[in-house]
Amino acid sequence: MSNSERPLFGPIDPYALLPSVALASFAFVLLLNGVVLVGLVPLVLAGLIIAFDSWANRSERRRR
Repeated sequence: MSNSERPLFGPIDPYALLPSVALASFAFVLLLNGVVLVGLVPLVLAGLIIAFDSWANRSERRRR
């Protein structure tokens, strides 16, 4: 990666982890009870929250 490129992802905000952990634990309970398709929805949503937050927090492009 050269200095002029912006990184794809940045640090994860701790406040984005709160709803993500809640959604992931809810998905875990659903998966344990055998409701696989419904349990995957909050799991994917938690992953999307983390990915979007990390993408939004990426650093600015370095200037020469």
